[in-house]
Amino acid sequence: MSSSYNKHDTGIYEYRDRNRKRPFIWRQMVQGKQVSESFDTLAKAKAAKKSHEAYLKKYGKISTDFNEKDWAELKAAREMLPSRVSVLDAANEYLARHGVGKNRALDDCVRLYFDFQKSRNNSRRYVQTVESTLNKLLEYLGKPLIREVSRSDVMEALSKLSQLVSVRTVKNHRAIWSQFFGYLVDVEELAESPMANITLNHLPKEKGGSRKNPLELDKVIWIMALAERDFPELAYWLALQFFVGIRSDEANRFQHEWVQPKFNRIMIPGWFYENGEAKGGTKTRDDWMIDKVPENFWSWHSKYGKVSGKVECPGNNYQWDRRVRKPVIEEGVVKKWPHNTKRDSFCTYHLSAYRDQAQTALILKHTNVTTLWKSYMGTLRTEQEGRAYFQIYPRSSLLRGIGRTG
Repeated sequence: MSSSYNKHDTGIYEYRDRNRKRPFIWRQMVQGKQVSESFDTLAKAKAAKKSHEAYLKKYGKISTDFNEKDWAELKAAREMLPSRVSVLDAANEYLARHGVGKNRALDDCVRLYFDFQKSRNNSRRYVQTVESTLNKLLEYLGKPLIREVSRSDVMEALSKLSQLVSVRTVKNHRAIWSQFFGYLVDVEELAESPMANITLNHLPKEKGGSRKNPLELDKVIWIMALAERDFPELAYWLALQFFVGIRSDEANRFQHEWVQPKFNRIMIPGWFYENGEAKGGTKTRDDWMIDKVPENFWSWHSKYGKVSGKVECPGNNYQWDRRVRKPVIEEGVVKKWPHNTKRDSFCTYHLSAYRDQAQTALILKHTNVTTLWKSYMGTLRTEQEGRAYFQIYPRSSLLRGIGRTG
């Protein structure tokens, strides 16, 4: 459903499209299908709804999906059926074989959702992801009537999925499945989503905890030295992640003015505006102050920092691959670039250097030290190595003996 509308009453919407001559829409379910009527004024839409409610009161709840013609057909049906077969029995038998409207089968609802996603001009890649994810739901649940899909059915499907793919992939499936069922509630195909109470806490946990990927000390030195030589415009972006623990998505939106050397702190706003549009500053969407900034970062700031403006970053996967990952691999620093390695390196060496999980957790904005301790217990280095990590300064002399041959 488009976001360019106002909801005035249950089922009554006003669309803000200037080309609409009859902008007021009243939606209702008729014979299991969603039917809309258009009106040029809000008063007329409300009057139609009021008339319908009076009709409902006169003939009872079952009349919600019936009009006068339907009642005539119902009377004819009673006359046609054998005396031992009720109209209700016949209707239930029909619905079981040919579900429509609120009785659509799961595969019909999936197709309905595909059409909705395509109508929103989503990227082809996103639509393909949705299709693949929901096809997996069909694979596990089959094609029952949508009203028969239960919470336990979905949980069983997630459990089966977790045995084949990573926890992250299971989370992605859960998110899209949840959006799918939420959409069916919005269009009144379902009264309640079977995933309404399924949170991330209900998902299977990754065995052995998540794998962390800190780099060895000498490799961090090499990478920062190579950055100074081959792509110095990205040195500051890397330093934010390696030496302050800034998340990569936040580093990609980072503004130089957030760094305040005078107060020995970094202030990241929870929200900021870019081209008039509100953008999230931090993952948790509230202001984030780091006032325990490692000393070596200020050297990187002095050399590569600016007064204001956006910090230079690769911008997209292609630029990242061309400007950072491939050069690092070609230099023989790593065989492949580990996932989340910059933040994992900061966490490991900061905890190793200071042995103060509360301080490290505060910088990282972890909700508790337990999360930090469980994640990085197995990656700890000696205190000496930890201290050495935060003594990595900008100096091109580090490149001696590291450069390319020829």
